[in-house]
Amino acid sequence: MKSKIAFTTLAVFAILMFSCSKDDNSISSSGGSTTTAQGIWTNYTTTDGLVSDYVYAIIEDHNNNLWFGTGGGINKFDGTNWTTYTTTDGLADNEVSAIIEDHNNNLWFGTWGVGVSKFDGTNWTTYTTADGLASGHVRAIIEDHNNNLWFGTDGGGISKLTL
Repeated sequence: MKSKIAFTTLAVFAILMFSCSKDDNSISSSGGSTTTAQGIWTNYTTTDGLVSDYVYAIIEDHNNNLWFGTGGGINKFDGTNWTTYTTTDGLADNEVSAIIEDHNNNLWFGTWGVGVSKFDGTNWTTYTTADGLASGHVRAIIEDHNNNLWFGTDGGGISKLTL
């Protein structure tokens, strides 16, 4: 009986060794990153500087900063440092569901409830249904070839802003 258990243990060990060879999809983990045959995954959370672990939108701006729209505000990541922007700074609402950078390098943030915020790098401007936006729940933003901004809303259809 002992030889059967030893053989089974050896067989399982051999299968595990074979299945974790260099050419497969094996995984190793080290310091917040996971390495697979397909690449290295690095995860960032509130522990690292995100204002919320619920991320709904991501863009890269003309200065190579990454902007994240989250359930708790906006984060800017310059590759080293995290900066947080919330309603305290001038954002219309802390739940941000869409982001775009326009042809003038202004950032536009669609929020889930209040409307849209424009950030020129210094000043914030908010656009709401009182300004003509179809709904305060903005899910998508795009700028067309004529520099018009289009806002996809939840329940209000589409709004076009010509500046």
